[in-house]
Amino acid sequence: MNYEEKRLFSQVMRMSFNGIGMIDGKRYQANPELKKVLRKRTTGGLTILFLLSILISLFLEADPFQNKLLTQLAALASTLFFVPIHNAYCRRLFPKDLKNYLIPLEPEEEKRLGQGSE
Repeated sequence: MNYEEKRLFSQVMRMSFNGIGMIDGKRYQANPELKKVLRKRTTGGLTILFLLSILISLFLEADPFQNKLLTQLAALASTLFFVPIHNAYCRRLFPKDLKNYLIPLEPEEEKRLGQGSE
């Protein structure tokens, strides 16, 4: 993956849940197929992080581990471990030619969608 592809991928990964985002100073909307992948990435990642935090808190609430700081550090460490793995998995889900899955928005469409210039 060259520099331009990596940059486009990171910008698409930052798109909102509804598939609208800024790329190179222009607003783009993802087509329905890319929206499904974005939603799967977001909901899957949040669900796994939520379950992971519950498991850590249950495990560390045992008698020897009554320390809240230890619980927070363990949650942070597991998150730092999980996020790169989840990103690598998501990279396989995304199509190779991302530019073809992006629809440029016209200024009228931006206003209609409530996503005007900020």
